[in-house]
Amino acid sequence: VELRILRRRFFITSKGFFGLGPRNAKPGDAVFILYGCSVPVILRRSREFWTFIGEAFVAGIMDGEVIQ
Repeated sequence: VELRILRRRFFITSKGFFGLGPRNAKPGDAVFILYGCSVPVILRRSREFWTFIGEAFVAGIMDGEVIQ
């Protein structure tokens, strides 16, 4: 468990949700719930496309609470 946490970064979204994401996540990255994905993902926008940064754990949205 400890090694997994060491490879993660704590974050708080603009809506006040908190979670753990990839270590290379940066301010300005976005959390998405994509159809077909079992977990939220973090994406980074560039001028022309979005780059997948990694999977995230976000308290309060892991079980579909934001969709209900």
